[in-house]
Amino acid sequence: MTQKYEEFSIPDEHIMSEIFEQEPSEASPEDGFWCYEVTDANGITLRFSFSLFDRSIQTTLMVSGREIQTVCQEGAVSLTPLSEKGNRGLRGKFQFGTETSTLEIQLVPEIKVNWSALLNEN
Repeated sequence: MTQKYEEFSIPDEHIMSEIFEQEPSEASPEDGFWCYEVTDANGITLRFSFSLFDRSIQTTLMVSGREIQTVCQEGAVSLTPLSEKGNRGLRGKFQFGTETSTLEIQLVPEIKVNWSALLNEN
């Protein structure tokens, strides 16, 4: 089941818990905020959070508890589960007028995060 808030559609909490194989590490539903934190077999930790009201998604990658990268993007329009060839994760889509960007997160078999943007020059 999908929930929608002002053009930002996300999987429901049950599906998100299945994707991350755990409950959120932080959640404030009244504020529209959820955060999940997972670590893979290589010791890479992903902290993934989103805000429904701000239409934003943030990823933080950590190695041995040390933050190595944080990316935050507003303009989120959708967050959908991914399940292909033994991989499990999420795809985020963002829209700013004619500009679009995407986020692909792989959780299994290892954590990978790919942010990309296409700029449309007129």
